[in-house]
Amino acid sequence: MQRIVVLGGGVGGTLVANLLVRKLKSEIDRGNASVTVVDEKGEHIYQPGFMYIAMGNEKPERLKRSERSLLDDRVRLEVGRAAKIDVEKRTVSLDGDRVLDYDQLILATGSRIVPEEIEHFETEAHHFYSAEAVTFPLRVCVERHGQLNCMDGPAPHGACNFCHAPGSGAVGDPRRIAAP
Repeated sequence: MQRIVVLGGGVGGTLVANLLVRKLKSEIDRGNASVTVVDEKGEHIYQPGFMYIAMGNEKPERLKRSERSLLDDRVRLEVGRAAKIDVEKRTVSLDGDRVLDYDQLILATGSRIVPEEIEHFETEAHHFYSAEAVTFPLRVCVERHGQLNCMDGPAPHGACNFCHAPGSGAVGDPRRIAAP
């Protein structure tokens, strides 16, 4: 049996697991393959949506979903933290003494953003790294700084230019931000 374990239930891990079970449908149905996702919390947070919170077009709670609800029914979900990978034995140990055997291991744990390691970041930057950080709406930046400098270029998901309020560190869609 081909056992595939995906570490990480973010966008990448979820997408890979769902694509694999579609590709391996007949093998899975015959019991010759399995796909398991390991996610620490079992909750999927759509982080690219954080920038829409800052623009006032989204609410943090709408960016959260149960990881199970996003996975194909043929994907097994293990909620827990991967504590150790033993490459020789081809096992992943999870907190709580659970051990998963694998034939193929996919690391989809995402990036680890550490803004606290950048001097003055916490006090001077507006960023999209957490739902809490982006609740500072961009229109407040406009009110405080009085102008926006617009830059041409495509935005994520398509169709807007970005603006910067001088001295604020914030960017946003100029069509949705009204200057005072």
